[in-house]
Amino acid sequence: MKNFKDILKATLSASGTNLKRLDKFSNLPSGFPSLDRVTGGLEKSSLTVIALRPSMGKTAFVLSLANNLTMKFNIPTLFFSIEMNDVQLTNRYISLVSKIDLLKIKSGNLDDDEKQQLKVGIGKVKNNPLFFQTELVELSAIANECREFKKQYNEGVIIIDNLQQMNNAAKQHYSRKHELDSVVRELKLLAKEIELPVIITSSVNRNVVTRGGMLRPFLCDLYGSSEIENIADVIIFIYRPEFYGIMEDPEGNSTAQRASFVVAKNRHGSINEVNLCFKAEYGKICEWTL
Repeated sequence: MKNFKDILKATLSASGTNLKRLDKFSNLPSGFPSLDRVTGGLEKSSLTVIALRPSMGKTAFVLSLANNLTMKFNIPTLFFSIEMNDVQLTNRYISLVSKIDLLKIKSGNLDDDEKQQLKVGIGKVKNNPLFFQTELVELSAIANECREFKKQYNEGVIIIDNLQQMNNAAKQHYSRKHELDSVVRELKLLAKEIELPVIITSSVNRNVVTRGGMLRPFLCDLYGSSEIENIADVIIFIYRPEFYGIMEDPEGNSTAQRASFVVAKNRHGSINEVNLCFKAEYGKICEWTL
């Protein structure tokens, strides 16, 4: 586990942190009020699965969620990325908070105004209780890191990106499906053990784009593990019609920047669909405004 600011120091020559303890809370706000009105917020001991096809905004959403939790509510958040290293993840995050195109940040090709904008953005988040872990893929190691996080901060949120790249050494002699099934089951048990919300991203089958007709994913489209539908407390699909060239909805409204969050399963609440806004140039998800 690495403190975000420690990583930021290596990336941008910054350092230090200042964490504050939280008061007791029940369900946590996600920072997306329209989504919380459907899900009821992030519940302790719950397992939430965010499922989607590539390019739908997976990392944008979980990083935006982590930023909301830490910046708006000072909630300690442990973020596992199995796809990216520290620098890649940090660049994505500072692009989001500074609202500067990721390619410009990676190239360092910033004008004076953008450099100031970057400085202001980093200044807002450098003391956030956000921790990145990019070196673990094995379930047992991830679980132990979560237990240590719980011991240190008592409250908080766990985010894991993503399920399909995790391993469970104890089950590797079985089929890959059986191994992923065991990962899902044990993540739910972990959420109950540490009494923190656990959010994990997951892939959706290619059937969504090859079957024709409806492009929105359904529960039957979950990829790699049949246990996701059974065990997860909340399952949310992200669907961007604009990505598929659908520029208007049936009512004639523009779908530009629209990310539809389909709450397909909610063990303790309602199911519905919520529109949020996807800012692709700097990888941020925010509230939708007409």
